Amino acid sequence: MYNRFLLGTIKIDPAVKRLLGREPLDLVSRHAVCDFGLVSDHHVHANAVALAEGRAITSEYAADPTDPLQGRIRVVTNDGWATTHVSWIPAPKPRKKTEPKDELPF
Repeated sequence: MYNRFLLGTIKIDPAVKRLLGREPLDLVSRHAVCDFGLVSDHHVHANAVALAEGRAITSEYAADPTDPLQGRIRVVTNDGWATTHVSWIPAPKPRKKTEPKDELPF
């Protein structure tokens, strides 16, 4: 496997290292070979265009594949490909379920 674009300087947020307990170089490697992880089809297409034009490329991976509440790790190589930034995206807070009322609305 070969990388498809330059990564530039790799910057990893301390929150990522704390959450994973390690350097996420495996995720950076997947990003470099265009395994964009959990991004939408729209982002996959945008990344394909970005590869041709030297624009920003985004990937996202589960922080813990067994626990979706751990959020995601986002890897972004910026426009011009001078820097790749690895950050943690917290999972959305679950919505509280409302208890049904005993009274009927009619």
